[in-house]
Amino acid sequence: MKIKKLFGEHFNTAIAMVGVHLIQQGLRQLYQNVVNVDTAMTELKKVTNETDGAYDKFLNNASTRAKQLGATLSDTVNATADFARLGYNIEDSSQLADAALVYKNVGDGITDVSEASESIISTMKAFNVEASDSMSIVDKYNEVGNNFAISSTGIGTAMQKSASALHVAGNDINESIGLIVAANSVVQNPEQVGTALKTMSMRLRGAKAELEEAGEATDGMCDSTSELQAKLKSLTGVDIMLNGDTFKDTFQIISEMSKVWDGLTDINKAAALELMGGKRQGNILESMIQNFEDAENASITAMNSAGSAINENEKYLDSING
Repeated sequence: MKIKKLFGEHFNTAIAMVGVHLIQQGLRQLYQNVVNVDTAMTELKKVTNETDGAYDKFLNNASTRAKQLGATLSDTVNATADFARLGYNIEDSSQLADAALVYKNVGDGITDVSEASESIISTMKAFNVEASDSMSIVDKYNEVGNNFAISSTGIGTAMQKSASALHVAGNDINESIGLIVAANSVVQNPEQVGTALKTMSMRLRGAKAELEEAGEATDGMCDSTSELQAKLKSLTGVDIMLNGDTFKDTFQIISEMSKVWDGLTDINKAAALELMGGKRQGNILESMIQNFEDAENASITAMNSAGSAINENEKYLDSING
């Protein structure tokens, strides 16, 4: 009543003006949403070759999926186009898009679906994950992020830097996540952790040319595998080789080092860290060695994470944003 008296005879006019403004705002949003969806469909058509009927069917299905996952229709179509651009068909691209949309919802700090897509793509490519299993990546990131001192987004960031090198070094996806968690325990910087793990994995395998191509320092690297093997064994007692032709994977090497680390002299520790990571990565590698129990626990958590992301997304759907 006070507001009505304040406006006096103009009260009804003010209410009407607010109503008109809300209608105009709604129409602008509707128009923009239509433009966004049309733009996304245009991008999808650029990278696929389907009939008009197939595109209509896809759009209907995308609308249903968007509602179920708590995503916008334009994000759903754009995510599908991101994966189709890599050569996946529409069916596989749709499955991959669903994983990216869920990752965007449950991953702290992910601002758009393209960022989520890029993270999933890098991990899939590195570890040869099939489209039908793409949600398992988000499960692992989410469950580990919920239980350790790193966010699911942080795991994805570190993986983008290191996944390929870690896989080449013999680690599976669960072990790689574990190494990331242990390395991040002290520094709390996933991007630096990813770079450090890439550098270490390549240095332990004597990949000097690849490091130089990647723009990473090669200071202090041994000239041969046998020289590195002998030096690290002398400093730590750990053999980096299973036999004359086969490297141990990084997870096993760090596991063995963690068991003897406290008994080493400071000089030997520093020399070993420089051999493995160069001059700039020592604190990150030492964090990983000293917190290796976290690596073991995180890898087990990742292995047993099936269904985690969808369950988390259900909670998101119950929120105001959802």
